[in-house]
Amino acid sequence: MSKKTNLRNVAIAACLAVMAAGLISCGGSGSGKKLAENAVFGDLPNIMYQYNYQDSVFKAERDKAQEGLPFSESGMKKGMKIEKKYDEKRKAAKEQLAADLQKLKTSLVGRDVPTEVEAGLGFEITSCKIAEVDETGGVSVEFVLKITDATPLLKQVGMKYSNFFECQTSMVDKSGDEISASYCKVKLPEGANKKALNGLEITDKYYIGIASNKLKQWVEFEKIKFVSY
Repeated sequence: MSKKTNLRNVAIAACLAVMAAGLISCGGSGSGKKLAENAVFGDLPNIMYQYNYQDSVFKAERDKAQEGLPFSESGMKKGMKIEKKYDEKRKAAKEQLAADLQKLKTSLVGRDVPTEVEAGLGFEITSCKIAEVDETGGVSVEFVLKITDATPLLKQVGMKYSNFFECQTSMVDKSGDEISASYCKVKLPEGANKKALNGLEITDKYYIGIASNKLKQWVEFEKIKFVSY
């Protein structure tokens, strides 16, 4: 091995060490720094954090192993072998993630999820609970919406010529900062008037994707806020 090649390999190893140190401090799987539990989602942010860390380490190992492979038939075969090993590691990690989430789900399903509704939307949330945790870490919540004033809902429905109304949903942390935002779409009974709608309770579901680049902030999650769309 030439002195130039050796220096290059030393440089690559140093870069990987720096990358690993950064990953430990900012998120992932395997042996990343454990995140605290969230009052609502429990260990879910940490489980996803550890998985992401491990996946990043696998990618770094693969890239290092493939570095400098010759552009030849033998080089391609070696590269494919490395890629296969990487895929096997990722598959095993995904299976472990699914098992960890399945175990966690038993303690999460049925938990209350705090909510807040902006004034003037015409409804309140009387119940909101975790209904499902899927194998990717996504969470479905089931909520009961009670219409308190159908006027703004009917106005929106009339403008859209449909029986659906929408509002924005904001995932808020303990500091009041937004973690992520999406929207909620709820179907009203067809042909219902204001009198029939006032006091009506509608049960629906809403999906929450736990953003992988904000897992530390998800530890501080406090509530779902419903705001005007």
